Amino acid sequence: MNKFTDFFHNRNDLMQQRDDLIRQRDDLIRQRDDLIRQRDGLLNARPEDPIPAVLFNTLPKSASVFILETLAGTLGKPVVSISPGYFPRDQIDFRQFRKLIDSGAIAQSHLDASEFNQRYLKKIDKIVVQFRDPRQATLSWLHHLERLSKENQSDLIFTVTPDLPENYFRDDLAHKIDYQLKHYLPQVLDWQCEWVRFIDDSNEPERFMLNSYEAFVANPNQYFASILGFLGCDMQKNIKICEVTPTTEKNFRRGLTDEWRTVFSDLQIKTATAMIPPALKARLGWL
Repeated sequence: MNKFTDFFHNRNDLMQQRDDLIRQRDDLIRQRDDLIRQRDGLLNARPEDPIPAVLFNTLPKSASVFILETLAGTLGKPVVSISPGYFPRDQIDFRQFRKLIDSGAIAQSHLDASEFNQRYLKKIDKIVVQFRDPRQATLSWLHHLERLSKENQSDLIFTVTPDLPENYFRDDLAHKIDYQLKHYLPQVLDWQCEWVRFIDDSNEPERFMLNSYEAFVANPNQYFASILGFLGCDMQKNIKICEVTPTTEKNFRRGLTDEWRTVFSDLQIKTATAMIPPALKARLGWL
């Protein structure tokens, strides 16, 4: 009888040990699964970028590409194209826009503040809008068209609105200036005034920074420091500004701000200046 009793006791002890080992095994499996989930979470997580997606929106011929590359290099952000880049009417590509937001990248465009674009612009935390004195912007645009013509870049010339007259490039400089004052300058003013209204009517003015090409030329270091501060960078960390070589291809070479004063005739200066709304001149400090 004792033999049977001992057998059952031993069997029960062994079964208890087996159950304990099974529980230990299950605990170890759960720990392993928890560690796997933690590992996968770390592998798949994208480091949080303290600076969200940025839109650098500019008037044409205002050092757009040069400043974009400088900001992207300084911030370590990829560059995403979100529109064709036409002027004066440019339109957001919603697919590329989603890529911009999701990747926390930076984009540069010539977007107008149309109702369509505003639907998407509301989703961007930081928008830097770059203006330029419309008189110099008009003259720089004229120089830009001359370069495109000399380089036989007809496809780019086709994007100009309205279509240039057939004899445009055969005209003398004075006639070309007259043409651009009649057609291009009003487009620049409409574009800038539209943006001013959009910014002033916004419920979140802190999302916008209205900057100027003239401020960039006057003091590049201060210009970039002000943008970086607006974007939320800690300027106490002595951030090093990325160095980019100025070239014509980067829309910045000579950095002129008032060439129009010596190239326009007196009548052209008077005409162009009278077209600029006084409030816009005062806001940007254009004399």
